[in-house]
Amino acid sequence: MKSISAKVRCFIVLFGLLLVIQFGLLINHLLQASQQLNQISNTLLPTTYHAYQLKIATIQVQQWLTDISATRARDGLNDGFDLAANYHKNFIELNAELVKLQPERAAEIKSWLPVFEAYYQSGVTMAKSYIAEGPEGGNTYMTPFDETATVINDKVDTFLEQVKENLRSQVDSEAQTATRDLEMTLFFAALYAALLSLLVIGSKIWIQRPLAALAEAVRKLAKTQKDSGTSEVDLSSIDTSPATELGAIGQGFAELMNTLKARFDEAMIEATNNHRIKLALDSANVNAMICDSEHRIIFLNQAMTQTFQQATPDFTPYIPGFDANKLLGQSATQFGKIPGWPQTLTSAVRKLIPVGNKTFDVHFAPVVNTEKAPIGCIVQWHDKTSELLITRQLESLIESANHGELSKRIHSSEMSGFYETLAVGVNGLIETVEGVVSEF
Repeated sequence: MKSISAKVRCFIVLFGLLLVIQFGLLINHLLQASQQLNQISNTLLPTTYHAYQLKIATIQVQQWLTDISATRARDGLNDGFDLAANYHKNFIELNAELVKLQPERAAEIKSWLPVFEAYYQSGVTMAKSYIAEGPEGGNTYMTPFDETATVINDKVDTFLEQVKENLRSQVDSEAQTATRDLEMTLFFAALYAALLSLLVIGSKIWIQRPLAALAEAVRKLAKTQKDSGTSEVDLSSIDTSPATELGAIGQGFAELMNTLKARFDEAMIEATNNHRIKLALDSANVNAMICDSEHRIIFLNQAMTQTFQQATPDFTPYIPGFDANKLLGQSATQFGKIPGWPQTLTSAVRKLIPVGNKTFDVHFAPVVNTEKAPIGCIVQWHDKTSELLITRQLESLIESANHGELSKRIHSSEMSGFYETLAVGVNGLIETVEGVVSEF
């Protein structure tokens, strides 16, 4: 399993599984705690409270009836029967509430009623005997009253201790559950910390390092391109294994670099060849201008530049601001202002185009790629001015000679180069012929 996405999925599944387990255990413990707290709140605490109230009621009955035995119910001290009766009634009501709170012990709790009733009636009888007969009559009932008091108190005390013990047990259980929850939370926190540490380490190994190596390779490529224009970059530090996503990216980058290097080598060969062609065109006497597919002038050889420089006064009327030294990069459509210039440069055309005092034989040849699609054109400008001038003057000279007129001459001052030499030679020949003829 080398794929980064597979590792991430496994980590997510593991992390999610741990979360499910933790929350499952936590919810289970919370439900148990809720049940126990509900039992404590709704049952144990009210039961404990009622048990204490039962004990108080039992003690108060004994207390008030005993006080009557001592005071003989004198004026102002004769309310013991009423108070004892109230606690007797309270005991019966508390007993009924305990039956509701502890239904599983209802029989036991109800069994206290006859015992308490006997205890209460024994106390009332004892108090009345003290009032009616004095200590001699009351003491007769003291012992039975104390015995029944002991019985009912023992039952209530035993029940109260059981309830208190159950309450302590439930509270201790809650404390233990809270401790376990805390330990479980700390355990899962440590486990999550370990998983996060593994995630950080894994991201450093599987993501950060490969990305850093890839970024360094790109930086080196940019520097190499800037410094030398080449694509030579050491790719040995890049992960090119297709098993991982970053490895696949590295593999693609390596293939891209190899492709760029191959194209760079081809471009260097083509650039060398183009440079040779440029040097050859610059050395040639032909006037050559090359345009791209958008008619921008991308090349002018030296001969073409010189011709435009010499003919600048002839081009200026048609192209204001014409400057032979600034034509490179400009659009060739500006020559469309000259009458006779073709509307399109995508087909082979050859035309004689007058420009001011000059006449050019312009040859348009489209340049196509391997798919026969036009990618530009080459325009050859031949200055035909001297050739046409000497042709016209020769025709006129020959016509005059045929009629016996040998005084005409060719104006060689308007010519240069070969045509000037030719004109001078023809003029000399005519002069020689004229001298011979004049002797006859």
